[in-house]
Amino acid sequence: KAKVAAKKADVKAKKDKIKSSGPVTAQSLFFQQHKGKGMDLKQMREKFNALGAAEKNALVDQAKKNLAKRHEIRQSMKKPATKYAVFIKENFPAAYQSALKQTKDRKEAFKLAIKAVSTQYKQS
Repeated sequence: KAKVAAKKADVKAKKDKIKSSGPVTAQSLFFQQHKGKGMDLKQMREKFNALGAAEKNALVDQAKKNLAKRHEIRQSMKKPATKYAVFIKENFPAAYQSALKQTKDRKEAFKLAIKAVSTQYKQS
């Protein structure tokens, strides 16, 4: 149970970190700014749709900045690629092309290429 709770806490922390970037659409940004001001969702939607172009553009610009922040946060949370993954990415395309010359079957060519590249990795 402790592992499950820790996993849930990690997932929640990750989601909270992503949400910290703010709303990523103009409408959700507008709703967040006007939440708790005595309007229901329908009224807020009507007010948003009645906004002028300049006001909407300001919201769109802010939402784009928030989206860029969100992408940065997601990129920072990615694990770096392993040495093997980098090696495969660099060497597989050439091995696959040479395997396709040996056989027309793509599945067989894939198997041959992976086998050749993994053998090459083990030798290096």
